[in-house]
Amino acid sequence: MILNDSNMNKKGRGWQPKTKLQDVLLDTYKTKSVISNKLQISQPTLMRLLADEKCITFKQIKTISTDANISIIKLISLL
Repeated sequence: MILNDSNMNKKGRGWQPKTKLQDVLLDTYKTKSVISNKLQISQPTLMRLLADEKCITFKQIKTISTDANISIIKLISLL
């Protein structure tokens, strides 16, 4: 199956966050599609990031920190 914008869940239903970082992402951006757009990553990269949060870059952490209004240090501690 090819992951693209047409087969992503627009409403966020069906995605249950399993980590604190995923909770922050879902609270901040609401859907995987919005997360992908805001972090400027492709769908496969987003899936990899959600499976292994250690793959996140500092630029992505900084973007999440700004959008979620959470300090970078607190966000890093969630990893």
